[in-house]
Amino acid sequence: MESFHELLVTLVRLISTIAVIILIFLFVVRPLLDYLIASREIEHRKRLNEEMPEDEPPPVDLEMGRGGGEAAGSRADDLPVQRPGGGLSDKEKLSRLAASDPEKAGDLVRQWVNNDSSR
Repeated sequence: MESFHELLVTLVRLISTIAVIILIFLFVVRPLLDYLIASREIEHRKRLNEEMPEDEPPPVDLEMGRGGGEAAGSRADDLPVQRPGGGLSDKEKLSRLAASDPEKAGDLVRQWVNNDSSR
């Protein structure tokens, strides 16, 4: 009976030690690592922003528009946005849908507005 009691005490000590180690990891180590990683990302973004000149707009090819100057496609807002997967942005898809079928485009915009207002 005494050996069973010693075995039980040893087992409880082992389980409690493992539980304490897990709790320390969950509530101390992991949040500390998250904080350190987030602060490094913030510093990295600040360095990138400092390296970029603020007074220079991004280059835009004015040859894309028809007629030159402020023609369609000469502003950065009018350019199609390419996604990493190669697809077009929602704005570009909507403009193409509006050009091909204005009623469908109107219905789609109404659905978006109704979904946003119901939230």
